[in-house]
Amino acid sequence: QGTDGIRSEVSLTSSEAMDLTPQEVFLKLGLITEEFMEIYAYAHVKQLILEEKARTGDSIVVGWDPRNPKGNFNSAVVSGIRKAGANALTLGVIPTPLVPMYMLYKNALAGFMVTASHNPKDQNGIKTFCSFRGLKPLPENDVTLTRAVLKVNPSTLSKLSLKGKRIDSRREA
Repeated sequence: QGTDGIRSEVSLTSSEAMDLTPQEVFLKLGLITEEFMEIYAYAHVKQLILEEKARTGDSIVVGWDPRNPKGNFNSAVVSGIRKAGANALTLGVIPTPLVPMYMLYKNALAGFMVTASHNPKDQNGIKTFCSFRGLKPLPENDVTLTRAVLKVNPSTLSKLSLKGKRIDSRREA
């Protein structure tokens, strides 16, 4: 975890990474893949459920910047949320502050902004917002999330069905 989420160069696939998990691709090659984004969102939501801070069917807000026009990374985050059992309230291309503002408005339990902020356009990333006043995670939350991300088995995750709903909330937001 960095000062504000995770940001790095992106790769839809990497020939160098054939024997690596998405987590290892990030740690060893410094690349974020679609699978890593799905794992990251899934791990965060499952951790909230495990800690009884969220329940299946609760809402998680998701927005993104325009750097991913095909939507691969955005869709991966939404998929991770839904596989964890939460509903993804999607906002589309928005400024980052709208995620925590809409979270507070909807009383959502968490939020993700898919963005690398001011980093170059060949990079992407994800920022996480917590339910308490839409703030960023504390350092101990980052440690817990990192451990949860590392524990996810990518082949098991790929077989999970989508449990939660995708709800287009752009107009309301």
